[in-house]
Amino acid sequence: MNRIIPDQTGNIWIANNYRGIVKFDGISDDFTEIIIDGHERLKDGTMDLFCFSATLDNTGIIWFATAQGIMKYDAGRESFINYKYEDGNNNSISSNQVFGLLESKNK
Repeated sequence: MNRIIPDQTGNIWIANNYRGIVKFDGISDDFTEIIIDGHERLKDGTMDLFCFSATLDNTGIIWFATAQGIMKYDAGRESFINYKYEDGNNNSISSNQVFGLLESKNK
């Protein structure tokens, strides 16, 4: 495990190199591996999503630093958005290898 963070509803999110993103529901005591479109389990049982870190921002959005870019999870919509490096796009992130995240005080 690389990072463990609680969210505002009592869930615990785990960023992991071999299992990707895992959610623990504190009410039902259930673990759920989060499957994200475009990512799958490999033959050795690991996920192809390597998740290095995570942070919860002041609006309740969870951000994950991965080897495939930045993943944004919106609990209200139960959806992920993946921000990746795009060659030739000056507005994209500079690399898909993201090892950490910090929240700015600016809104």
